[in-house]
Amino acid sequence: MLIVGETFQLYQALALVLVLGGIGLAEYSGRKAALRSARTH
Repeated sequence: MLIVGETFQLYQALALVLVLGGIGLAEYSGRKAALRSARTH
């Protein structure tokens, strides 16, 4: 990558996708749970 001076490899792209996907999934499920608990109260 740019910071460490290495060339960008496929496994780095895969890791980036997995990390961003995990963050997105956590955000999505967290919002759904918050909406569900807000409706019941």
